[in-house]
Amino acid sequence: MLDPEYLKNITSDLEDYWYDLETNILKDIAERIKLNKNKLTSTASYQIVIAKELEISDEKISSYLAKALDITLEDASKIIKEASYKSVESDNEIFEEAYRKGFINNFSYDKDSFKSIIENGIILSSNDISNLCNTTAQTARKKLLECLNSAYMMSESGAFGYDVIVDTVVSKLARDGLEWIDYDSGTHRRLDSVIRAAVRTAANQTAAKCQEKNMDDLECNLVETSAHMGARPSHAEWQGQIFYRNKPYKDYSNFYDATGYGTAGGLCGVNCRHSYFPFFEGISTPSFEKIDTEENKQLYELQQKQRYNERKIREWKRKRDVKEAAGLEPTTAKAKVREWHKRNKELILSDSRLKRNYGREKSYGSHKGNKLKEFYATDDKNVKIKVRKGETNLTKHQYESAIVYDQKGNVILKKDGSQHEVEFTEKELHLMKDAVVTHNHPKDTTFSPDDIYMLINNNIQEVRATTSKGTFVLRRNENIHLMPPKEEFVKEHYSLYIKYRDVYMNKHPKWENDVGRMDRVVQNNVMNYLARKYGFDYNFVE
Repeated sequence: MLDPEYLKNITSDLEDYWYDLETNILKDIAERIKLNKNKLTSTASYQIVIAKELEISDEKISSYLAKALDITLEDASKIIKEASYKSVESDNEIFEEAYRKGFINNFSYDKDSFKSIIENGIILSSNDISNLCNTTAQTARKKLLECLNSAYMMSESGAFGYDVIVDTVVSKLARDGLEWIDYDSGTHRRLDSVIRAAVRTAANQTAAKCQEKNMDDLECNLVETSAHMGARPSHAEWQGQIFYRNKPYKDYSNFYDATGYGTAGGLCGVNCRHSYFPFFEGISTPSFEKIDTEENKQLYELQQKQRYNERKIREWKRKRDVKEAAGLEPTTAKAKVREWHKRNKELILSDSRLKRNYGREKSYGSHKGNKLKEFYATDDKNVKIKVRKGETNLTKHQYESAIVYDQKGNVILKKDGSQHEVEFTEKELHLMKDAVVTHNHPKDTTFSPDDIYMLINNNIQEVRATTSKGTFVLRRNENIHLMPPKEEFVKEHYSLYIKYRDVYMNKHPKWENDVGRMDRVVQNNVMNYLARKYGFDYNFVE
């Protein structure tokens, strides 16, 4: 049997990868529009732009998809193999006991006998993934052509300025994305959702076919289906029950008729998280408690609302990223991200059975050993030496000063501030995208909420606060974008500060005469707590 939670999370890395893939392609198209906004002034110029941009875009998108195909095929193969052997070997624990107790006449396990079933499952999955890559390439080319045509028509009309043209075309691109995938059922999914369904379905169905073969070889007639709260209503009717497979037995129902096994909408069908396993009367006891149908329905509906909220969060993050790529102001999109985060948080707090799924909210993922693993400039030894050398000089100041480095360790900005802060202009903050920003804290304290949200709002790769004892480091990761609105965070930070301060004052009364020491310890405790809670990358290096 494959546990429903295992099947739920089996494709999370690939899902993140394909979300990023689509976003990167859309960003590339947006950049093309921005670069050519002044060139769509005549038919001749337009023809040159079309020829050049389609060629460049084709080449770039092809490279994106070639890598995506390799990564996805490799991971899908691993997932299908792991799931298949996991399910059979789990069943074999039941079969071994049945054999020892004389319920079956023989028991053997030949791992190689399942190879052809698994290979066939991988081939079918590979075909689906290859087709998706081909369709994506065609759709992306068509989308770029549509955007250029739209921009040209608006330019020819003479009624719009270039900035308005870019804003209009890119806003539509960000909203529509790379077209939705239409299933026969009429439902719509984005690329990341299609991959999730395709690979999860292939893994579950291939594992089920391996189980079927094993059960046929060992003459197993009775099976039990898995169960989980929040199952789709049609599956809730048969989950967690016992059925006969081949020979009618007692008052049990037929497995195939009752569950729809082998059909797209049945057990182990499209995107199903249920599976099944051997059951022997006299040995086995039902593994799942009966789930109340009404309670299941309520949770299912709540989870559907949560999925919808998560889709809206990712949708607005995509819009934000695409607009930024075109050099447009993403204020509205950022506000919408916060709004949908708030809605989702309120929904989750309304029912203890709901759990926040950070993976479905992420704007970029951390894909195992492949693309999407965050690169940090200061992991490079030479860059780190340059930054630490600069920090040594900063610690000599009794006022705050900052140095901004690019990813090669080159200084792109130096600025002095007051005793408590360094203020930056909008132009200076714009320079900090993907940069390393270090500054000194003369009182040896850790980050303030302002430091954290400077990193978030300006896409800084790493913010550092250097002290006489060492340096606090805050790095951008996928969770940093899941932080609450700044006002909410500041209130939480202050509340925790008061709480920890009172604890330490009671524990160390003498610290009343050493406010600086108390402040350093309390602030660091607050930051450690919030880092664990929100999952951001925070540490201290000496």
